[in-house]
Amino acid sequence: MEKVLPNKDEAGRLATYALANGTLIKQPCEVCNSKKSEMHHADYSKPLEVMWLCKEHNEKWHTKHPKLEGYRERIMIPVSAETHAQIKREAKEMGLTMNDYLEFLFENYKNGVEKFKGNNK
Repeated sequence: MEKVLPNKDEAGRLATYALANGTLIKQPCEVCNSKKSEMHHADYSKPLEVMWLCKEHNEKWHTKHPKLEGYRERIMIPVSAETHAQIKREAKEMGLTMNDYLEFLFENYKNGVEKFKGNNK
């Protein structure tokens, strides 16, 4: 059986569980020593190998490094509370996370636009 490597979400869940059960111990930011650090994965296939970075240095790390395999940027779209609730409901009905559902909607929209452009040439 082929081993499936963790993606960003799975690596995060495994690391969070390890933090909760004491396998991982929270550390200060490796750059500035801030106590407000977060776990950061440089390689999602190694979920227990984390760097501890504050939010600022985590963002700087991502701007200097190419996207990781399995890394997905969060989709941030300002919407009303009512629209948010509707999206959440629809995602749940499809068995998807909200981010996966938004990616699904975006891909379908993008494919529809490409078909529309193709028909009007």
